Amino acid sequence: MDASPQVRIGAITALMDFNHPDSIELIKSTLYDENSEVIENAVVALYNLSGADILLDIINDEKSNQTTKNKAQEILDEYEND
Repeated sequence: MDASPQVRIGAITALMDFNHPDSIELIKSTLYDENSEVIENAVVALYNLSGADILLDIINDEKSNQTTKNKAQEILDEYEND
């Protein structure tokens, strides 16, 4: 929850690399960040940790903003639709 978006992105990356059972829930909390880079990094990290199902959850989540949904759809289109 640092004021710097770069610090928040670094925390997301560290949580993804650590792959602790609590990492997914902690990263999910950043999906509602005010910074689009933080959101995009969170979506990528969640995909790396959980796979395509979490992207579908994001896309279907009424609370997710359009930036979040667009990034989730972009990853699905690029990596899951072979």
